[in-house]
Amino acid sequence: MTLISENSESVAPSVADLDLWADTFGLTFPILSDSGSSIAWSYMMHDITDGYIYMPNIQVIGPGMEVLAVNEFGGFTPALSSLIEANLPY
Repeated sequence: MTLISENSESVAPSVADLDLWADTFGLTFPILSDSGSSIAWSYMMHDITDGYIYMPNIQVIGPGMEVLAVNEFGGFTPALSSLIEANLPY
């Protein structure tokens, strides 16, 4: 799932904007509008004392909606890739 907070005009994305994003990148999973980042903010690792947001910020959900990792940041590390591979439903 991808959450998009604003379009290229800095306003909440329309359904057409979300469809364009999915089509442009060949995505087959849900692309959702998150105007103002109200949902994303709940899942982003951030420091309220200095205002920094750590991106990319990755949450990994496994089979059966089991939470496998929360607030992983710094990209796909070998450990994170191994965690994902170990939980793929083969």
